[in-house]
Amino acid sequence: YISGSSVGGVGVAFAIVDVKRAAIELDCNSGWANISLSDVPLEILDEMALGEFVGVVFREHAVELKMAGNVSVTADMLFGDLVVPQIPVSSSVMVKGMGGLNSPPIKVSEIQVFDATSAHELPVSMSVAIYNPSDLEITLGDVSFSLLLSQCLDALQRAGGGG
Repeated sequence: YISGSSVGGVGVAFAIVDVKRAAIELDCNSGWANISLSDVPLEILDEMALGEFVGVVFREHAVELKMAGNVSVTADMLFGDLVVPQIPVSSSVMVKGMGGLNSPPIKVSEIQVFDATSAHELPVSMSVAIYNPSDLEITLGDVSFSLLLSQCLDALQRAGGGG
């Protein structure tokens, strides 16, 4: 199971990893095993917990990502397969968060303003560059937002233009 939280917080499991094959390196002296996972699919268990984790990754500068559960290992040996069932595993790693994506500041490279259909909206389209300092990536696609320009609204109200 995979969970995550901000530093000191408690995470809720949001996904399970379904690994069919993984590279495992054993250290016979210490008894530790290093399991390398790359591009493994996640089965989402709790969309709300995943959403909260993504929010923490977006807001915070550091996030703890935890994995815990049981694995069954099948090793190909010269004399046949060796099966070791239900080995408990747990691991956690600190990853960089996105820190609100506000450092360095967002750069707007293109903006288009379209005809308004009412006095209370101004349709715009923007192209922006956002630096992601995190170890994690998210794909946002099209993003809708509301922009409130209080100084403009105050000026319109003082001028009698409403708001």
